[in-house]
Amino acid sequence: MAKVWFARSGRNPTTGEADYDLPLSECVKRLGLAASHYWSDLDTTPRFAQPTGLDGITSPEHVVVEVEQAEASARGWKSGFYYLSNMSVPQAKKQIAE
Repeated sequence: MAKVWFARSGRNPTTGEADYDLPLSECVKRLGLAASHYWSDLDTTPRFAQPTGLDGITSPEHVVVEVEQAEASARGWKSGFYYLSNMSVPQAKKQIAE
């Protein structure tokens, strides 16, 4: 299962568990995820913008999908984090719910 994270800018982009766990095929279908959205390997947490004093209170604004090795390999992709830079968090929530 791929993990869909709604990340914040700054030092700690996520806390706790992923917002959604979906099969990679559903991420492709519902979110338009593509291999070209690859951002970083699994050892490199995606970070957005420089840390500020507001990091802990800002709302998530980035949609990131974490894909593990087994599911990535089955599709011919790299394992790692994929960033949907043109998708807002509300838009992602709506498309996942459909």
